[in-house]
Amino acid sequence: MVIGWSSAAETLFGCLAEDVLGRPVDEVLHDADSRPSPWLPTTDPSRHVHSETRKIRRADGTSVTVVLQVSSLDHRSTGAASVVVAATADQAQRWMTDQSMLHGLSTQSPVALTVYGPDLRLRWINDVLEEQLGLTRSDCMGRYSTEILPQGMILAPESAGTLEDVIAKVLETGEPVFDVLYSSPTPADLSHQRIWSCSYFRLSDADGSPLGVGESSFDITNRYEAGVRVALLGRASRIGTSLDVARTAQDLAAVVVPDFADRVEVDLMEHVLTSDRHSSGHDKSGTSLQRVAERSAQPMPEAVPRLGLLYSAEAGGPRRIVLPLAARDTVLGTVTLSRTPPRYPFAAQDVTLAEELVSRTAVCIDNAKPLCTRAHDGSHPAAQPSATGRAAAHRRRGRPQIRAHRRPTRRRRGLV
Repeated sequence: MVIGWSSAAETLFGCLAEDVLGRPVDEVLHDADSRPSPWLPTTDPSRHVHSETRKIRRADGTSVTVVLQVSSLDHRSTGAASVVVAATADQAQRWMTDQSMLHGLSTQSPVALTVYGPDLRLRWINDVLEEQLGLTRSDCMGRYSTEILPQGMILAPESAGTLEDVIAKVLETGEPVFDVLYSSPTPADLSHQRIWSCSYFRLSDADGSPLGVGESSFDITNRYEAGVRVALLGRASRIGTSLDVARTAQDLAAVVVPDFADRVEVDLMEHVLTSDRHSSGHDKSGTSLQRVAERSAQPMPEAVPRLGLLYSAEAGGPRRIVLPLAARDTVLGTVTLSRTPPRYPFAAQDVTLAEELVSRTAVCIDNAKPLCTRAHDGSHPAAQPSATGRAAAHRRRGRPQIRAHRRPTRRRRGLV
């Protein structure tokens, strides 16, 4: 017997509530294919909730294919009963697709998802964010993001303020915000940082009232790390802006510390710094090294993303590398780069980048070396520049002298 009939059921089956209440279910929901009734009470526990697809004859004689979900109830006073939820096959398919998508986003998606309530506190996170944070959903529920990631900071846009500011603005205006770069160490690894690209959008109920804010964030740590390497290589143009050997070595030190290494030492052969213009790395004289530049990283007041301090799966490698400064088959000196914990050791990409920076520095030092040796050899009349030469030198001051040279022979690097 039908004891309840919703307005949605009236629309779907074409029967008014007053026409069906109190009537047998089989008379109201007549199976067009005359199949057995699916909503009879059952004592089978596995059948307390089940779904079936049926073709039901409507009041006007037409048929509609629906998916019926039948849930058995136990009314102790009136006996067994069932609740029948019906939807057209198309609606049911869309609903199941939506549920499948939500389940996949919750358990399998590589995109981290978060739901914030109207009070800006966390209400839900998916599995991948649990893994990245090293926390469970229950650990995060009801907490502000700044409580979970107290060292977090927005890298871009710089005017965004705090994460709570961004969420509050989206909640208030309803305007989504995209590509907020956020950096923070996590409870899973407090020594290294992750970088996320985050987007925010308001969640609303059926009436349009705000329910909270959704966040989708993608871990771009490796991509950000690659961008830092490219930017560091771009800053190599600062190396060798003067035709001074020691200054060029100091330029290299300023570029690599602290963004690339914690410490750098640049040592040059004596013949590079003296008037022995024809000595080479194979000579017995002038082969001792002299320290011309060194630089160490200073403690940073806040966690700034730097190479080796980002969360990366490639954590193996040397903490100290020694590279030769070589040009035109001549060893000019060495460059020693070091990293200390908690910074990761040098990865393979880091070693390649270091080789490129050192190679550029060697070319600049080799170009500056003839001027350096002539300056030390000022007693020779030929070494004195003419007025025309001085004017030309003045015009090109601040620019490295470009000289053609053979590609340097690849030399063995030292890894510690």
